[in-house]
Amino acid sequence: GVSGNFSFYQQDYSFNQDGSLMIKMVDYDIAAYVQGHLFGYKAFLDPFVELGLGRMATDYANKDDDPDPDNPLLATNYWQIGAGLGLNFGAIGIFGKVLYMTPFGSPAKGTMNIYDVNGNVTGQTTYDLARYPLKKLKVFLGGKLIL
Repeated sequence: GVSGNFSFYQQDYSFNQDGSLMIKMVDYDIAAYVQGHLFGYKAFLDPFVELGLGRMATDYANKDDDPDPDNPLLATNYWQIGAGLGLNFGAIGIFGKVLYMTPFGSPAKGTMNIYDVNGNVTGQTTYDLARYPLKKLKVFLGGKLIL
């Protein structure tokens, strides 16, 4: 499966922190995972385990505000492992799950163009992004459609 969670908010970028320069921001969490279902994913009682890879990041919500639209401000790649329990009622189900997350690999990379004095691109450079402050646990309560 694939999951995506997004949080939109405004952050104060003014020097005096007086609210005069509020910028729209977004945090996102994208993950790909596999699940193993003890009794099958359509069973009424559906305990399962999950293993996956994901990325949490922070960026500007509007591209017009973003000086580097190809890269987020913060990013952390992580792996997750966890378990959950679902109750299925025909084609509709509810579930809860708890996932343990830990960062993997080196910091996420960003790239930017290098320009000459005339504004022409002369190359690219790669740099480490600041890490997103990853929590150790994620808890989900949700619903699902069983096709």
